[in-house]
Amino acid sequence: MEIRTQSFRLPKQGNTLEEYEDAVFHSSWLENPPNGLFRAAVADGATEASFSKVWANLLVEAYCQGELNDEKTLIQHLPRLQKQWYAEVTQKPLPWYAVEKRQRGAFAALVGLTDSFMLTNPNEY
Repeated sequence: MEIRTQSFRLPKQGNTLEEYEDAVFHSSWLENPPNGLFRAAVADGATEASFSKVWANLLVEAYCQGELNDEKTLIQHLPRLQKQWYAEVTQKPLPWYAVEKRQRGAFAALVGLTDSFMLTNPNEY
């Protein structure tokens, strides 16, 4: 079986790519993808929240690394991802109103696909 992926990004009209809050990732981009599995994920970051792009990227990569497979792994890895998000978004000083918005957190909808097949050579994808 051969899997080929291609992703496209298009910010909302009037916005730049820097303002794009969504994320896409698949396991063949990983240095060591999970054995025998292909995973792809897309996250739709909430535009109204601050730093949703960071959160969306963390979610899709974690899913493709096999960290968000089910309720057990979600509960196990979510606190680490939340701390990672917070550490990343608190690196830069912000005006008071941006700090207040950051304190509300970020949100994203996540959808993932897992296909179990044996990869013969993961680097060819």
